[in-house]
Amino acid sequence: MPPPAESDEELVSPLQLALPIARNQNECPADGMISYEQLNRWRMNWFNKLSDAAEIPRFDEDIEEIQPAHIFAQSVDHLSIALLNLVIGLITGNKPDLPDARHCAVGFITETGIEEWVSSGMGLERGMFTAVFETIVLQDKFWSQSPANDTNHIPYWLSGRLTRSLDAQQHFEAHGALIAMHILIHGAGPARISIWIVLAIVLTKEKFYQLPDEFIQYVDPAAFTQLQPWLQHKNFLVNSERKWRENENLTPKVCQALSMLVGRARINLADLPEYISQSEYGSLTEQIKSWLFLNHDNPWETTELQAISKGFHRKWQTGAFSPKSLNMIHMIQEYFTLETPAPMIGRLFCQKIVDVDQILKGHLVFETNDLSPHLEYVAKIFELRLVRYLQQPGHATDCNGIIPQYAMKKAFKDPVLRARLLLLACTDMELLPSDPNWKIKFSFSDADIDWCKKEIPKPLTFRACFSRVDVSYNQGLRDILVESLSNGSGPDYLLLFDHWFHEQLVSAPKVYNIY
Repeated sequence: MPPPAESDEELVSPLQLALPIARNQNECPADGMISYEQLNRWRMNWFNKLSDAAEIPRFDEDIEEIQPAHIFAQSVDHLSIALLNLVIGLITGNKPDLPDARHCAVGFITETGIEEWVSSGMGLERGMFTAVFETIVLQDKFWSQSPANDTNHIPYWLSGRLTRSLDAQQHFEAHGALIAMHILIHGAGPARISIWIVLAIVLTKEKFYQLPDEFIQYVDPAAFTQLQPWLQHKNFLVNSERKWRENENLTPKVCQALSMLVGRARINLADLPEYISQSEYGSLTEQIKSWLFLNHDNPWETTELQAISKGFHRKWQTGAFSPKSLNMIHMIQEYFTLETPAPMIGRLFCQKIVDVDQILKGHLVFETNDLSPHLEYVAKIFELRLVRYLQQPGHATDCNGIIPQYAMKKAFKDPVLRARLLLLACTDMELLPSDPNWKIKFSFSDADIDWCKKEIPKPLTFRACFSRVDVSYNQGLRDILVESLSNGSGPDYLLLFDHWFHEQLVSAPKVYNIY
């Protein structure tokens, strides 16, 4: 879907970013997907030059007098709701209804001795954007699960002649603007939003359907697996000399898979013509892809996608660097010499962890205090236990009922669940960082140890702004680390370390910008 036509009204958008134009060009590599290094350079090229990441006018001031907006809240959830309502308010032109922070007065206490901290930083920012999209996709009147992948979400399309109200369209527009902000600030697409929505926004319908099979397999393996029977058996389906139903290669099992796939596209396999021409196969393939990826036969004509596209393509002001304004497509094309933005979007949305080695190989660092040489030995045992823990699928424990049974069953064979939880605890995002040199650091220190007293392990401290975990060594942690594997026990045998560490991840309290 091409960007909306420019207008004078759009050029003075109340939501502005100071964005320099990138002049250097980078060719797309032969594999059809830009590299993480190129992606990070594209983002940092403008990000490092900004004096303020976002400049938003106050409602009681003239639009020419841009002032940064500072949001204070008591939790990340409150921050996310404030951000969502603020963007909606800027789009609608109405003062946003921000959440209240309510306090209970305790006037008889004159001195509490409690010191309050105001946190900020990258961890808090990542957590806010993670929470805002969790809030967005839970609004079932706007979003629903993707038919091909239940971890991704697509708009909830109104059927028939029903159209969205102006208020609903403005909500979708705000969602589109937040998707663009997430991409610019974090160098990645939101984890809960389907890549096919953004591809439908930035590509024409013709370009969307022409995306190669290799690209589909790379960006959405779950959808490709369902599409594969239709693609694999093309030569058996398209045959002008033989009825496709009489082909012995189309076994009952294959026909069942084909029937389920075309059924998603509102097609009955039995209603297909006996002889399928090349053009008919192409039209059917487009119809199947449209329903499989987006659950709609023509989403480009819907008010939902048009509103998301309008928000996604809101003009981002280039300030003193250029007299013109840019939208997301222009930002990409100014930097990359690409025929379409698909390789860029593909990389943005392919930062979900799919293999535990994406964390284990070169991204875990274990630091110790030089004054305590015995901690090097502790850190090494801890590393061995951690690697073993991360290599196992699913939840290690239900954490005394904190994790419901349906969630335990759903994640039973998930090979990267634990790695994903570690990322979330240490960075406040489930996505791999765009910086190829990212690290998660485990910092070890000695706690006050009374070896004559039975102790429990001290809780880990997850510092999301620095992707760091503070580990305090005491007798309780020593007892967990020195537990030996029982004779004959396999890799799925649960150690005390597995129980303890998993509970830490599931209930990890984030600490922001505090050393």
